[in-house]
Amino acid sequence: MSLLKNMFLSPKIGYAWVSALDDASKEKYDAALEKLNKIEPHMGNDPEFNLLKGFLCFATNNDTGVNSYLNKAIDIVETSQKYSDNEKRYLTCYANVWIAKSSQKGNDKLSVNVDSKICDFSNILLSDVSKALKENFPLRQHPDWRNEEVK
Repeated sequence: MSLLKNMFLSPKIGYAWVSALDDASKEKYDAALEKLNKIEPHMGNDPEFNLLKGFLCFATNNDTGVNSYLNKAIDIVETSQKYSDNEKRYLTCYANVWIAKSSQKGNDKLSVNVDSKICDFSNILLSDVSKALKENFPLRQHPDWRNEEVK
């Protein structure tokens, strides 16, 4: 893609991303998915894009999408230089929680107990996770979440 085209598209992509995050926070899941679908060709290899899209697939009962996007996010996070090791564990745990929930049937999806097989919370220090990650990808199952509430 040419530099000029990138300069033109970047603000539109950024706006769509922020708008999708906002829609998701307001439980407007279909609207958020629609925005992500438009920017996927430009952000499809971004771990946070895949985390959000995976969660939205869960929220809209697309279990195949949950596994596809969240496993892709895990793969990208593992090799990313963008995050600390602690943040990598946090994001991987976030993805694994939603993957585990999606594997349940019916109304049991929201009541999955998160045990150490799914996520080892003991090696995730919430105070060392960026505020933006905690806001966009809340890991409320973490035992210290209430004490840390997005600081």
